[in-house]
Amino acid sequence: MPSAATRTGPPEPDHLRNLVVLHVEDDAIIQFHLHAILDRLVSRLHTAADGEEGLAVFRRLRPDVVISDIRMPRLDGLGMVAAIREDDPDMPVIFTSAYSDADYLLRAIELGVDRYLVKPFDQQQVVRAVGRVASGLTRQKQVDEANRFNRFLLDINPNFIVTASGDEIDYVNRTFLSALGHPSLDSFRASGGNIGDLLESVAGHHDRSRLRNWLHEIASSRDENVVVRFRSDNGGQGRAFVVSHNRFPDTDRHVIVFTDVTRLEDERRSLAALAHTDHLTGICNRLRFAEILAQEIERANRYGQPYSLIMLDIDDFKLVNDTHGHEEGDRVLQALAGLVIRHIRTNDVFARWGGEEFMLSAPGCDIEQAGQVAEKIRRLLREAALGPTGGVTCSFGVAAHLPGESPAEMLRRVDQALYAAKQGGKDRIELWPC
Repeated sequence: MPSAATRTGPPEPDHLRNLVVLHVEDDAIIQFHLHAILDRLVSRLHTAADGEEGLAVFRRLRPDVVISDIRMPRLDGLGMVAAIREDDPDMPVIFTSAYSDADYLLRAIELGVDRYLVKPFDQQQVVRAVGRVASGLTRQKQVDEANRFNRFLLDINPNFIVTASGDEIDYVNRTFLSALGHPSLDSFRASGGNIGDLLESVAGHHDRSRLRNWLHEIASSRDENVVVRFRSDNGGQGRAFVVSHNRFPDTDRHVIVFTDVTRLEDERRSLAALAHTDHLTGICNRLRFAEILAQEIERANRYGQPYSLIMLDIDDFKLVNDTHGHEEGDRVLQALAGLVIRHIRTNDVFARWGGEEFMLSAPGCDIEQAGQVAEKIRRLLREAALGPTGGVTCSFGVAAHLPGESPAEMLRRVDQALYAAKQGGKDRIELWPC
């Protein structure tokens, strides 16, 4: 058995075995010489006698590597490779030449040639040059295979997955595309689609300009998980998703994952609604109203906007319960709640405070405007004749927010105003302060 020192020629790289090579050369002797070197090492070796023939063979067979002479008739190697680069910018190319013309070398560099062999070349030079190109191809194929596998995993993931560079989306997984009704991201873009146009809310915001900039809203959020809700085609409640956002280190690339939590979110909202709703009248309860009051007072303190509170109490309601029973009393409470809800603004909040007491939050109203609202409700109640004995009346206390005032202080003043209305003869309105 010969020792390593007595072996001739370089070792035969295993990664050459699957390689398809195109050799373009007008010199038959050189073509034969390279064929003798590579034919037994690579999977297939195709030949062409000039640039035009080489370009035609390339386009028909799509080899893995092109080895080409530079100076050839009809179309030289530089012209052929320039045409190949238009078809496949990443095609590995090895140039061979007996000349060292600087102009040719510079043009070869501009074309991004991978290797350069000077004629006459020997077996070791050829195998080393082709082997290095093949090693790069093998590594690239491994990367491409890993990328395809990762893309496959992303596409079969039941979550909606989006990747973006800056504010530009560059990938949407197949699950999301199917939900969008498009076969590809290009198709979605061609339709003029914008994911922001499909959203109903992002982190509770419904402003259209913020929705169109949904990616920025999510990326800039301090919350790890942001809840977004998509619009429904039938006008009902859309699907809800928790959105997680991650940034690749040291880049401006993002991965955004939408996890469908519609059932959980609907259950949460349903439970929240139950916790915030008075079970008898179906309007806001005391717990939720206290939260709303604190929010409105904070807004009033911050922006100096007018804000008023109206408290009403059914006069002599105990007589209704004692005379006609609690079921009839419950019907009066329900009817009163329904009547008031139908005649207030959408941004007003009407709540049952306790027993036969109710509260009305009136943002943007000063004391006079709130007094007019109270008078309107008082008159409606008299005209509606709620209850079994010709109707009920209510006494009203009205208080306007004072700068720096806390919720507890405002509640104490509106309660005092209601007490004054009761003491003043009932079925009347007392403003505090006047």
